[in-house]
Amino acid sequence: MNTPHLLSNDNTNTNPQCCLMIVWNRQQSLSSVVLYTLGVVDSSGLRMTYTPTLRPNDVGVLQSGGVYGIVVPPKQEKFRITGYCHSSCTKEWVPEGGVTFFAYTLHSHLLGVDIKVEHYRDEQPLHILAEDKHYDFNYQELRQFQQNPKILPGDTLKVTCTYSSLSRERVTVGGLATEEEMCLAFFFYYPKGDVGVCQSFPGFLFNHFDGLYTGLGIQPEVVNYDSYSLVSVYEALDNISDWTDEKVVTVQKACEKTYPVTYCLDNSGHMYNYDVFNPEDYPPIEVEEEDGEYCAGIISVGSRFKVNFLLFLSSLLAARSLYAL
Repeated sequence: MNTPHLLSNDNTNTNPQCCLMIVWNRQQSLSSVVLYTLGVVDSSGLRMTYTPTLRPNDVGVLQSGGVYGIVVPPKQEKFRITGYCHSSCTKEWVPEGGVTFFAYTLHSHLLGVDIKVEHYRDEQPLHILAEDKHYDFNYQELRQFQQNPKILPGDTLKVTCTYSSLSRERVTVGGLATEEEMCLAFFFYYPKGDVGVCQSFPGFLFNHFDGLYTGLGIQPEVVNYDSYSLVSVYEALDNISDWTDEKVVTVQKACEKTYPVTYCLDNSGHMYNYDVFNPEDYPPIEVEEEDGEYCAGIISVGSRFKVNFLLFLSSLLAARSLYAL
């Protein structure tokens, strides 16, 4: 990524250490078994560049979307969840001249099949900021914008994830585990501001009388703002075994129509803004289909399927040649 005018950190003591964490979640797919049999091991590496000469701008990373409050009923081909970085938050941390996004990463877990980020200004749609119509948990990557968008104070970002839960027998909820779900977009931007998270919770987590509970016939406790304890809500949903079409529609409506609670966390993890708003102020942005796949990234998502297939095919051919010796 050619960004010589940027620096990933400044010379203050706010982040004096750098930590790399790699988490392996080995999937027993046919291709992985073949590669393991052949003795193929991961030879990935990391090159880190540092310099004593400070660059004009420091880089910040913004996490947007949502995690806690995600509810995906089982046996659904397409189920949507939306999270926001609301204008009430960007008014607080985006400087008057705005910030520039130059790269991004879209993220959900195993059920995610489509992730889209929409950009609004003064509650008016601007454009689709990023989208992966064929999201694959095993092919996550940092993508550079072809044209770096400018985010101004009062702008709103809307992150929508589509999940396929046909393989699940029980409800899937939001959380940190791979078997749970997330709906996130990470944006790399400059100049760096004092914000790390700009996200939202679905409103039904804070409203004991929301139609979600009455429609499903459950009465969980209202979640506590300080502890974010979702145990009562998740346990009540997990106890539902008969997910009828009516119940699925009830959950989808609650996820899309109830007023979200948006919040901001600074780089130290302290909350400094939260607000409630009407999600109908931000309708989906419709665009005409163009030739080929829409993708703001470096490599098209359609090409990734071809790469995956070729890797799988080559592993089978290698295995055949090996056992023929």
